[in-house]
Amino acid sequence: MQHHIRPLRKKKKDGALYTHKKATLDELQTLLSLRERELERRCTTPHYSKESADFISTHSLAYLVRTTKGSDAVRGALFKALAVRITARARRATSGYSQGFAEKIVDAVVTKFLDLLLAEQPNHNEDLDCLECTFGETIAFDCVDEYRKLIRRAKHESKFESSESDESITDGAEKFVDDASILEFRRSQNYERLKRAIETLPDLQREIMKLNFLGVPVDSENDECIRKILKKDTKTIHKYLALALIALRQELQGA
Repeated sequence: MQHHIRPLRKKKKDGALYTHKKATLDELQTLLSLRERELERRCTTPHYSKESADFISTHSLAYLVRTTKGSDAVRGALFKALAVRITARARRATSGYSQGFAEKIVDAVVTKFLDLLLAEQPNHNEDLDCLECTFGETIAFDCVDEYRKLIRRAKHESKFESSESDESITDGAEKFVDDASILEFRRSQNYERLKRAIETLPDLQREIMKLNFLGVPVDSENDECIRKILKKDTKTIHKYLALALIALRQELQGA
């Protein structure tokens, strides 16, 4: 017996509809034939056990969460399993940030999607269609979006707080910390190599460089904002920016 799979309604930029992957459609035909108790049992299979015969892909899981009208036990098990997947993906997407910063992003992204899922029925929310076809990219994108919101919020709050002046740069690093240095890296022909190099930097240096490339450079205008985000004093931030720029310049020159 062939089950009807509800199509997606969200459109891409070119006007074409998003569609389920064939593997997802095939899997859903099998899952929709299961008894409720068996479906509930399979929801308990860990999200990392992809080789298990009981594993349910995240795209199929999202479809079931949004369409299943079975018992509360089944719907609860499906919802809990998807919440675990969303949390795990968000944590991977924020693994390069400091723990406190990453936790804020993960909490915001998970809360957003769970609230949308809970509020969706009986109406169809097209914005959730992406969970059924581009789950990983969607969660990762939302983590970046939330990261930028936190930066904007910190910049806004810093305007209303007084800040003490600090020594800008120490250890003779002044020549490395200027707009020209940042611009040089942004325009580098080795941009992909640069991005990989940034990921190898120590935690604080990496976060400082990511802020720079997200439009929050280390300068007098943003000092208070960056201090709030990184929870470090201005002198330390400038010192580690200098170290990061030195390491990246050496990496590019050796390309």
